[in-house]
Amino acid sequence: MKMRKAFAVSLLLLFLLPTLFLFSSFFVTAATSEDGRFDYTYSYNNSVIITAYHGAEAVLEIPSVLDEKKVVAIGDEAFQEIESLRQVSIPDGVTRIGTRSFYCCKSLTSVQLPDSLTGIGLEAFAECLSLSGISIPESVTAIPADALDGCDSLSFISVSDKNKNYANDESGALFDKEKTRLIQYPVGNPREDYTVPDGVKSIEGSAFHGAKKLKKIRLPDSVAVIGDGAFLDCQTLQNIQIPNGVKKIGKSTFAYCYALPSISLPQGVTEIGSRAFTFCHSLTDIMLPGTLKRIDTKAFSHCDSLSQVHYEGKATEWEKMTIGSGNEVLASAEIFFESEYPKPEEPPTEENTTAESTTAEPTTTEPTTTE
Repeated sequence: MKMRKAFAVSLLLLFLLPTLFLFSSFFVTAATSEDGRFDYTYSYNNSVIITAYHGAEAVLEIPSVLDEKKVVAIGDEAFQEIESLRQVSIPDGVTRIGTRSFYCCKSLTSVQLPDSLTGIGLEAFAECLSLSGISIPESVTAIPADALDGCDSLSFISVSDKNKNYANDESGALFDKEKTRLIQYPVGNPREDYTVPDGVKSIEGSAFHGAKKLKKIRLPDSVAVIGDGAFLDCQTLQNIQIPNGVKKIGKSTFAYCYALPSISLPQGVTEIGSRAFTFCHSLTDIMLPGTLKRIDTKAFSHCDSLSQVHYEGKATEWEKMTIGSGNEVLASAEIFFESEYPKPEEPPTEENTTAESTTAEPTTTEPTTTE
């Protein structure tokens, strides 16, 4: 009896082993390419996602097929901090570039995106310090605001005219198709003066982060939202006027704008976010609206030159305002309430200069007659 049971079990195992082997192969989810350069995971329809790169090429053409399997995506952090990369070509068939896929590839100067691409992940090319430009194909439907953050050499962003979701202006800045959102300014562009197009309603977070050449930025009246860190580290910025529709100055919006001498916030602004103006060393006077209710932590920390605060409200309202820690400079500055003191003079503009020159009346001297 026992021998029959043992024989039955052996026979069952003999039939099950091939099946178990088949399923064990099915559940293998990761592998390395035959040449050892790429790690990948399996995806649908016998396709793969590249998850890591082990090569040292300066010029790399990523293969469209690995071990007879089609490459459909570049995984998260797959090429992160590969300092040898200078030029990369991504093959047709790839539909997605993951989060931080090429993050901090400091030597990367150019990247060719395929016509099959639909999505670019968070910080996909952020901190690629040498990247000079990028062309967005027609197929792309998703680009996060921080995809190109910290690309100090970026001088242009070009979008296919056929793309239904995004567009660029003549300066190479990236917008949504309707140009109501400014997503990314090419911070390596050498121009010193930039005018945001009329109709833009939102300046996305980090949009101008690190634009170290810009001295003057003109915002249209249509702008109502300015994202966190929008003008962070614009070290030479000297002139910007905040439109009346803006209600909040977000976190680190003007942090490290070393050259900014003054700022006037319009009526309607209710909150200044943490570190909004931190390390603005040249900031000497500010105009704050009577609608302001909150100044968050370290909003004006390290603003060592700040000497005058013009508050368009009453002293009793100022005393009720919530002011976070790290804003001791406000206590040491001279504060003027309502109309006690004239507003700080706005920096001269080309328009004002032209208007003054054309409206000035000539000085005349009546002739002197001798009888």
